[in-house]
Amino acid sequence: MKHPSWNVLENWRKKRAGERMESECEPFLSFLSVELAMQSHFDRGFHAALTHATGTWREELEHVWRAYVEKGQSLEKGLALIGTKWGRRGISRVTGMLIHLSTAGVSEAGIAGIQQLSKDMRHQHGIALKEYGNKLAVFSLMFIAVSALIPAFLLGFLTVGSRFLELDVDATQIYILACVIFPALDILVLSWGWIQTPAWMHAYVQPEKKSNPVSIQSIFNQWKKTKERIAFICIKNGIKNGFSQLVFSSTIEGVALFLIGWSAYLYLQSTSPI
Repeated sequence: MKHPSWNVLENWRKKRAGERMESECEPFLSFLSVELAMQSHFDRGFHAALTHATGTWREELEHVWRAYVEKGQSLEKGLALIGTKWGRRGISRVTGMLIHLSTAGVSEAGIAGIQQLSKDMRHQHGIALKEYGNKLAVFSLMFIAVSALIPAFLLGFLTVGSRFLELDVDATQIYILACVIFPALDILVLSWGWIQTPAWMHAYVQPEKKSNPVSIQSIFNQWKKTKERIAFICIKNGIKNGFSQLVFSSTIEGVALFLIGWSAYLYLQSTSPI
């Protein structure tokens, strides 16, 4: 029997996968509307648009198409199984529209319905992007505070406190704060920001899998591409200098403040009477 926390994790992963799959439906619908405008038969247009599908959505549609060609299973049944399997409202709307076109035939009203559904999904992604932009602003302030301001202020307090308030703080405790606790807080904040990111943006930022052996040059190139993508997303959300530059500058400031405070602490320790 699985632990309840494992079930929660599985449900969360399925939800994220469903969100990513919904984002993959929108470009497929755009290609399908173009194909159906040129071809009168739904099967032909469906197969032509299938080559432009991506990700998990393409895998599901390819499974339905193989069952239709090799086993004679109807497209309506396979599409209905997709909607039932994922339980997402957006996916159910897409599969319902495809089932309607497959049973009723291709018409101008059906093509217009596909185009309108594609616009609606694109509009929903735009709303989600704006909401994430607002969260990203708060997340950036939190990261600056946790990575730079709080360590600097705490180190200054410990320096003054050990000198004038007679606080019992030794070098080991400060090393633990600097090397364990503060990096752990940074990781927590970064993890929170990753969780708040829409799943379809993870699909955009995620590096492509390659079979080539890993090298220093490939790692550098991939890091450069990822940084450019993140900077592009930040600029789209109103952060003009890009998120990578923001993180880099805040990290440099935190390190500089920590070194200044640590130097002051060592100086006071060396000049204090025994």
